[in-house]
Amino acid sequence: MAIPRNQWFTRPDGSSIRDLVHGAVERDWRDIITPELRERYREDGVVHVPGLLHPEWLALVEQGMKRNADNPGYNCVHFYEGQPDEYIMDHDNYAAIPEYQYLLRHSPIGDIMQFLLATDELYLFHDQIFIKRGGNNAITHWHQDLPYWIIDGTQLGSMWITLDPQPKEQCLEFIPGSHKGPQYGGSTFKHEDPTDPTYPSLPRIPHIEAERDKWNIVSWDVQPGDVILLHPNVLHGGGGTGPGQQRRTITLRFFGDDAVIDGRFEQSGELCSPFYPGLTRRLRPGDKVRDDRFPLIRPIPRS
Repeated sequence: MAIPRNQWFTRPDGSSIRDLVHGAVERDWRDIITPELRERYREDGVVHVPGLLHPEWLALVEQGMKRNADNPGYNCVHFYEGQPDEYIMDHDNYAAIPEYQYLLRHSPIGDIMQFLLATDELYLFHDQIFIKRGGNNAITHWHQDLPYWIIDGTQLGSMWITLDPQPKEQCLEFIPGSHKGPQYGGSTFKHEDPTDPTYPSLPRIPHIEAERDKWNIVSWDVQPGDVILLHPNVLHGGGGTGPGQQRRTITLRFFGDDAVIDGRFEQSGELCSPFYPGLTRRLRPGDKVRDDRFPLIRPIPRS
C-alpha cells in the first residue's frame, strides 16, 4: 500500500532535528577538513566526517526537505510504488527551495567543498533527496553517480547528509579507490537484475552484492551532523532500512573550475540524468560548464 504523501516526512516517534539544537556547539570546519583529509578524499574517493554540521543547519535541511517532499519537482520518482520497499527520490530543486539556497549561502558547506575540491569557483550541480520510510526498504543497488552526469572533470564531489541515525548495516556502503576506474554503465535498479545497465555503451557493473568477499567494502555508523564526502565515480550502494526505521538524506553535488560537458551522451545517443533539455544546444562537448542552471556557490555572488 502506498504511503500517504502527508506521512512521508514525519518521524515515527514525532521528534524533530530541532530537538538537537539546544546546547550544541559548532565546530570550526577548518579544524576538521584538513589537507590530510583532502588527500584521503583524493586517494579513497570517500571520507566519513563525524560531527561536521551543527544541528541548526540540519534543522534548515529538514525544513527544506519537507517543503521539497510536499511539493515535488518534475524529476521526482517513486521507486517500487505501492510496494513495501517504496521510496521517493527527487533532485534539482535548488531554485524552488529557499532553505537550500540559504543553506548553501550561509552554512560552511560551500567553504568546505571549495577547499575539498581545491577550486577557485564552486558550482552546485544539483541537490538530490531520498526518503525511505516504512521499515522494509531493500538495498539500493551498487552503482556510480558519474555515468549519469552530463559533466566530467577532476574537481567533482558530493556531500551526503542524513537527518536520521543509521547503523552501518543500514548506511551507504562504498568501495574506496573505485573512483579511479573503471566507469561502469550504471544500474536501472531492477531487483531481478541489479547489474542491468542504464548505459549499455559502458561496461556492465559487476554483481558486487553476490560476491561481497571479493571487494573492500566500507561503511560507518552515522549520526545527524555527520557527513560523507564522496567522489561521484566511487562505487556505492545502500543498506536497507529495518523495522521501524527510516532514512531521510540529501546529497549536494558540486563541481569546480575544470568541469566540462561530457561528449559521451552525444556519441551514444543516451540521455543523462538529471536531464537538462537544451543544455547541449548551448554548450558543446569540452565546453566549461557555465549555465544559469548551475548556480555559483563560492565565491558568494554579490546579487
